[in-house]
Amino acid sequence: MNRDTYTVTHSVFLRLLALITCIAFVSLWTQITGLAGKNGILPASTFLELVAQRFGWQRYWLIPSLCWLNSSDLFLQSLCAGGAVLSLLLFAGRFQATILFLLWAFYLSLCAVSRDFLAFQWDVLLLETGFLAILLVSQQRIARLLLYWLLFRLMFSSGMVKLLSEDPTWRNFTALNFHYETQPLPTWIGWYAHQLPSWFQKISTTIMFGVELLIPFLIFLPRRFRLTACCSLIGFQILIFVTGNYCFFNLLAIALCLLLVEDAHWPEWIRKRFQQSAIPHAWSIWPVRVAASILFFLSLVELSGTLHLAKYWPQSIVQIYRVVAPFRTVNGYGLFAVMTTTRPEIVIEGSNDGTE
Repeated sequence: MNRDTYTVTHSVFLRLLALITCIAFVSLWTQITGLAGKNGILPASTFLELVAQRFGWQRYWLIPSLCWLNSSDLFLQSLCAGGAVLSLLLFAGRFQATILFLLWAFYLSLCAVSRDFLAFQWDVLLLETGFLAILLVSQQRIARLLLYWLLFRLMFSSGMVKLLSEDPTWRNFTALNFHYETQPLPTWIGWYAHQLPSWFQKISTTIMFGVELLIPFLIFLPRRFRLTACCSLIGFQILIFVTGNYCFFNLLAIALCLLLVEDAHWPEWIRKRFQQSAIPHAWSIWPVRVAASILFFLSLVELSGTLHLAKYWPQSIVQIYRVVAPFRTVNGYGLFAVMTTTRPEIVIEGSNDGTE
């Protein structure tokens, strides 16, 4: 087998993306009414009415959402249900480009009206990955390079924001003394990780910086280096997964890492299963190249902002980035720039006699 082919890899990636997207839609389906329904915490209908009153026709660009057609509870649930069904069709390999676009549009629509509840990094990562996957269906090599670049930005930005924040816990390597306890949803394994001695936490922090700041550069090097990056980053994501709950973030990051694996490195049974699942090159290469160039350029603008270098861009370039920002096709990444060192908890108490 040609060691430079990625047919099997792309097929595996798209099916993993389908499963992850299905998880996202099904999970949201059970919550959307309480979050953004008519009587929810942040009603989508009320939000859209206020935006329409203030921005007029600009609202369709500032808040790109199918919910402008209908923002009822039933419609919100239908978007979630439709996304789950489309994800299963994507897993089956049917009409991939069309389905990927619809999945992106459905999830973007829900993110736009759910606001705080779908403003996490895994939500925008799913949108950006899904949009680039549309290009992967047509022009594999170009889209794969953009997905490599996305993985690089995801990891490298996560390390840089910690350094640039000048947070003392990151600077003195004590951040992991607090992280496992103060992260949003620690797992039971996270409790044991929190009990590890301080010297071990400092070593872990040092390794983490190495994984986030150095390993990403291996993504763009020859085969053995890419495999090293793949194994290192997947191992890192597994450690995060077992100590904290970050929705589908770790699964999606692992799926991106698997794009670094060439067909020849997959087990034989996987190669036999997906070898014939070649993705047709349906579109002309030039429109894809233009779209890819624009996305890459905008991602440079975004990354420069993360690195506090945006001031060196002309204001007109920054404005272009702001114009396309509502569509979430290029996003900034970097969790825990400032480590939370305490965990305040709300305690709810009751009394039968009104005194004790």
